[in-house]
Amino acid sequence: MPVYMILSWVFIVAGLVYSVVALVLQWRAWRRFRHVSFGLLTISTVTALINQGLMAIPYVRTLDATALASLMALAAIPFAHALVLGVWGTWSLFRAYGRVVEENARLREVLGQVGEGGWG
Repeated sequence: MPVYMILSWVFIVAGLVYSVVALVLQWRAWRRFRHVSFGLLTISTVTALINQGLMAIPYVRTLDATALASLMALAAIPFAHALVLGVWGTWSLFRAYGRVVEENARLREVLGQVGEGGWG
């Protein structure tokens, strides 16, 4: 087997392992916190795995040019969904984190005033 094929398989397997690990982390976070961002990221990773599975087909089965073009067109659908949902989920997570940080700072300020006798 040529070196480029071995490297190709390494990249495919590494991508699948990463995706499965990310999926498990996202799913567990969604189950624990029920925040929309983790749900979006979970669905995004599932669609990315579907895309990866479709894109791996030519490595295990020889396809003619027409079938390969059809497969690429089909694989573009979950790929586009993964991109949109991934960006949306990340944006939602960052917004939620920003709100938590701002609220934490506000509470520290209020509690600091209480500790200094400045309440009311």
